[in-house]
Amino acid sequence: MFQNEVNAKLAPLKQALKLSYTKRKLNETLEIINLSPREIYIILNELNKEDINNLSPKQIYQILKTQTKDKMLNVSEEWENINNIINNADYETIKKLHLIFVKYKLYNDEKYY
Repeated sequence: MFQNEVNAKLAPLKQALKLSYTKRKLNETLEIINLSPREIYIILNELNKEDINNLSPKQIYQILKTQTKDKMLNVSEEWENINNIINNADYETIKKLHLIFVKYKLYNDEKYY
């Protein structure tokens, strides 16, 4: 009984730590991949349209390369939007995003070798 109460009280803390860890991993990944804010923003928009998890790294790459630039936002607005999406996302979404960007990075690295 006592252990259950302790676990119940610790659950939100564990969740917050997990989320913070995942956000950190995502931000680290975003720092090392060679994508512009525009491209990151495109991926985030794609995530809302279809289950991007099922896309291969190559498909993700192609989505980015086929986007038109007619809806250019200024860079600071894009980063603000990206930060808002990341800050408002839940654990599962952040985890998905991290995997997507890692996939993209792996594909992009492979392409150049």
